[in-house]
Amino acid sequence: SCYLHSSRSRLSMDVLVPLLGDLVKDYREIYDAIDHLGELTVDVGRGGQDEFVTRSLLVSEQVMLKIRSSVLREFLEAFHLNVSPLRVFRYDSFRRKGFSWRLFARAFHSAIQGAQLYDSIMLHDDSPQIRQQKALFLAEKRDYSSAFSELDVARSARRRVDWSIENSYYNVLFKANLGRSNFDPEAHRQCVNSLDGLIRCFDSDRRKGMHALVFADCAKAFAVEAGEPELSTDYLRTAQRMLEEIVSTEPWMDRPPVLLRQINRTIRNYSGFESEAP
Repeated sequence: SCYLHSSRSRLSMDVLVPLLGDLVKDYREIYDAIDHLGELTVDVGRGGQDEFVTRSLLVSEQVMLKIRSSVLREFLEAFHLNVSPLRVFRYDSFRRKGFSWRLFARAFHSAIQGAQLYDSIMLHDDSPQIRQQKALFLAEKRDYSSAFSELDVARSARRRVDWSIENSYYNVLFKANLGRSNFDPEAHRQCVNSLDGLIRCFDSDRRKGMHALVFADCAKAFAVEAGEPELSTDYLRTAQRMLEEIVSTEPWMDRPPVLLRQINRTIRNYSGFESEAP
């Protein structure tokens, strides 16, 4: 229930029956288990279908953050190997969070095992968005070659530019080269190319919050690793302007104000002069 709710979906009998499988002998056992949860869940079903959500989205998200990795891995494998996408309420909404690379990275220590589950999912839904999440998962596990292969397929699958996927591509390109950027000219060039690409993503997409956060994280890392004060300061100033815009236009986002303070501090420490931002 927490997994589906935190992914903007709902738990239903259509999901529970194939998920629990041989663990129950009769569907009435499922209703007994739901009743046992008491007020932790709410029945929001309409039109004869039983659908449940946890009482609090915040609680759902916290449960998914706190669950042990071994339990999370077992659950994700059981869910995605047994539950068809056709059974998931509002699957298009669920897809945006239900396959998150961060969730899979916590569940799977092995890049191979995590990638295998993504491959099983893509037998039913070979969408660019799922390939994007698989690529970010592989990049987190430092398998950059496989990550780029997935992103190349995801990018070519769209007739129009998907700026979210472009963001992922440049983010992975940056991380793959950052560690060598202070002594390898080609790696340095790729980092600069990545940062410039992330600026294009921010300028071209209406959904600017994510682009600002990714660019600011990269600009801060570049300032530490690259050892190039003038260029690093330019990128930090750009990150500063992006974050100031997001703080003003998207005040519901928690992280931009925190990251803006970090960027301002980095500018002061790195360049030796006071930031113009308050």
